[in-house]
Amino acid sequence: MGGQVQLANIPLIGHGGEQNAAGYAGGFTPSQVRRLVNGIIVAPGTIYQKPDWLLAETLTDGAVELEGGCGVFPFATQGDASDASAGVAFGFSLDADTVYLFQLDENHNILRQFLIEDTWTAAVPPQITGFEMEYKFFFTLYGQEAASSRKGMGYFDPAGTLAIVSSNSADPVNIQVTAHGLETGDRIVIAGSDAGIYDGLHTITKVDANNFTINIGGPGDSSTNGAIYVVYPEFAFDGGSRSTLRFRGIAKHRGGTILGWGYRHENDPDRGAFLRWCRYTEPLTWAADATGVSAGFTIIGTPGLEIVAAGPSGRATIIGKETEIYAFEGDYSEEFGADLIGSAHGPVSTTGLASGSDFAAWMSNEGPAVSVHGSKPELLSTNRLVRRLSNWIDLRKCWAVYDSVNERVLWLLRRTADDDGNPLALPYADQVLIWDHRRDALYVENLPTMCFAIGVTKGPALAQPGPTGTLTFGPASGITQSEFTINFTPDDTSPGVTYEFQARVNGTTEWEPIGGEPSGATTHRVAGRVANTEYDVRGRQVRNGQVSAFVEELSYATTLAEPDGTGNLPPAPANVRVLGQTNDLANLRATVEVGWTPNFTPNLKANLYFNTANNFSTATLVRQTLARYGAALDNAPRSHGSVVYYWVAFQNTDGVGPHTASANNPFTIVVTEEL
Repeated sequence: MGGQVQLANIPLIGHGGEQNAAGYAGGFTPSQVRRLVNGIIVAPGTIYQKPDWLLAETLTDGAVELEGGCGVFPFATQGDASDASAGVAFGFSLDADTVYLFQLDENHNILRQFLIEDTWTAAVPPQITGFEMEYKFFFTLYGQEAASSRKGMGYFDPAGTLAIVSSNSADPVNIQVTAHGLETGDRIVIAGSDAGIYDGLHTITKVDANNFTINIGGPGDSSTNGAIYVVYPEFAFDGGSRSTLRFRGIAKHRGGTILGWGYRHENDPDRGAFLRWCRYTEPLTWAADATGVSAGFTIIGTPGLEIVAAGPSGRATIIGKETEIYAFEGDYSEEFGADLIGSAHGPVSTTGLASGSDFAAWMSNEGPAVSVHGSKPELLSTNRLVRRLSNWIDLRKCWAVYDSVNERVLWLLRRTADDDGNPLALPYADQVLIWDHRRDALYVENLPTMCFAIGVTKGPALAQPGPTGTLTFGPASGITQSEFTINFTPDDTSPGVTYEFQARVNGTTEWEPIGGEPSGATTHRVAGRVANTEYDVRGRQVRNGQVSAFVEELSYATTLAEPDGTGNLPPAPANVRVLGQTNDLANLRATVEVGWTPNFTPNLKANLYFNTANNFSTATLVRQTLARYGAALDNAPRSHGSVVYYWVAFQNTDGVGPHTASANNPFTIVVTEEL
């Protein structure tokens, strides 16, 4: 990936936006959540967990399995459900034109289900965006076809439901409640009535503050109980008539403001550049007035150029069009505003955007892109894998999710052509593209079966098993001047158990992550070490977000000394210097980039060494990359005021050549302002 985007210095423990892994400010850490599930909804509606493939209940419409799943989201509010909640899932039945919402418990059993749309006419599963806020789950449905397939914003409230006191057998049926707060035209779902004919989605006519009527298509038996769960609010604009909110999607801005984008109202299909926000902390109030704490709307960017997706990027919210990307700022204490931060690499999929605590990542026509803290968007990579995406992947129907425990973003891949370019007609995805930003890597995995949507669920205090026992180390092997192999025996070889390792120079205190291995492995190769150096190692087992104790092995391996000069060692690097630094102003730290004159010798590596003193013999190898790149990042954030030294040496199969000190030595870290 050439080191274009580095996020290793960003603490990511949750995220906002369309796939929200955090139910409250700060999110969940692995120690607080016993399991964070990468949910994959597959036709005909089953939910799996990866890597353990936990099978959940089958999503049904009461009679048959649904034809497809179309979303899974975290939702930790139990409400009046029978058990603790870990998420909500959506499924649809194409023949019946229906979309359902399912509340899931911590083991992915279905607590209850609700019909939320009975007039679905799109030819593909809806792409749903949603998040938890104010103890409710807010969502929109987007059909990817004609504008008329888009629906309004809805919300699921598992508590505070309106109890039905009485009704009659007339048509329309009169429903008596207490202070319902609804208006004529609002749409509600009734579930659990004595007369099943009342159950389902209805448009109401308000009679007074305690009564409304619904049309049921004919007389029915009387009903004396039931509950209302879903309400579709309305939006008033310019003092004119009211109409259903018609969104392409929604996002949560700074934890207190819902943004909706795509249409001004249902009869105005050419206003895709409209952005709306509700009254602060009042997510059901959309009538605009003149203050900064109130609801409002505006055109973002070029009129007629449709907003595609949005999601938080630090304090800003990215409002993305294909050829215009904006950072949306402001909250309850100030005016809202949008700054143009890019004119290329914009999102092409409503659900193809996911957010971490400090970044938003999305799928563009050129492959995945990212904006950190609302900064200029960058493509994640220009390697062959990403360049081929546009040739055989339908990027406009991808689904993204952020996995905060493993610090990675996942995109579903729906193939449109095989490797030879022959057309494919696959309604669902069968692969997933994974960006592991901790390791700065992109890779593709096959799915166990085709699916349409992925997501995450959460559940504190889950009883999923953790690893048993600890690792046992055997003697090191395959020792060279820069590498050695760790040999280990795990106590827990269950499917889904992985193994993590760290290393340090003997006599030092700071451990460095050196990668991991999947279940079934018994060796781990360690590269990028300094010659003639003694190393300690330690390792542990990981399962379901839980870890075993680290086992340390001191003086585990000593790398071989450098050759005496009789070998064919590479030359000393030229023009070594500090190129600049990327500041983290909030924490007064910076990430430093060091460059050199590129050397295009095949497979020649460049080693970047760091020390706080002008002594190469005690320097630490902090990064190894190819010499032809001409630059490398010191991924460890350095504090403001630190005095640092850098050296670079080339390495080939014969060993490490002579090192060159940076022309900037000593370099002082200054992060009080951008360089």
